[in-house]
Amino acid sequence: DVVRWSPEFTNDRDKLVQYIRADMQFGNGTRLWDALYESIGALKQEASRKVIVVLSDGEDSGSKMAGDGDVLNAAQASDVMIYTVGLRTHYRGGYGGTMVEGRPDRNLKKMSEHTGGGFFELTRATELNSTFTRVADELHRQYLLAITAQSDGKPHTLSVRVKTPGMS
Repeated sequence: DVVRWSPEFTNDRDKLVQYIRADMQFGNGTRLWDALYESIGALKQEASRKVIVVLSDGEDSGSKMAGDGDVLNAAQASDVMIYTVGLRTHYRGGYGGTMVEGRPDRNLKKMSEHTGGGFFELTRATELNSTFTRVADELHRQYLLAITAQSDGKPHTLSVRVKTPGMS
């Protein structure tokens, strides 16, 4: 329900895990799209590759500045990749205090697919470590291919071959 910023960007995994375990606030509404929109803005001046990794357990329920379309347009315009890790949760909140399953926002997968990132939906928090390791590994093994389109009005074919089987 509040978008807060760390005083510094970090790639220190231990600091990030500590924040998730001890300092992250949860239980209120989620301003998911506002947080992502502001994150893209914070990376605007970054010269190197821009990647946002989102950890969320719910749908947006209170953004005031941006919607998912605004976030997607801003991410694509700023060349920001978005990786999303959605965590399914169970909490009391249904009629009569029954257990309700919370699911990550359905637009997170689209956000990742359309920005070159990845989407992971987890059912247990114990899967977080292996998932973040997978994201980091993928980011270290990516290549960017850029082409300049010819304006001759004809279709052109681009073939990419890799030596390792199973690569995409």
